[in-house]
Amino acid sequence: MKKTSKFTMLITVVAMIASLTCCVSKTINGVLSSEPSFSGIVAEITDDYIVVNVNSDQSIYDTYPVVYASTDVYFSTLSASSLAVGDEIWVTYDGIITGDSPGYADYVYGFTLRNPVYSDSE
Repeated sequence: MKKTSKFTMLITVVAMIASLTCCVSKTINGVLSSEPSFSGIVAEITDDYIVVNVNSDQSIYDTYPVVYASTDVYFSTLSASSLAVGDEIWVTYDGIITGDSPGYADYVYGFTLRNPVYSDSE
């Protein structure tokens, strides 16, 4: 194969990978911004769930002041292991919370850090 053919093939592959990365990023952002979510304070973190004390200004608060959110997230770039007790987070989920209080959000799309309990300035 000629050098120009290899170079052209390499450029094509790089362009395809870059375009796929862009599409995946847009999909994640689209899901996290368009699905139901609630905010609250992380009270506990386990391997299976995060206990979230839901903020009182959230629509689910009267029914579910505490929600166990699954750590098995589908689209988030933020994992449960990067959170700390006391962090304020957004939990984006499929809109279904099961059980009595506390509720369980089993299908979680992602977590977004709203206000970290620790910051670099401390």
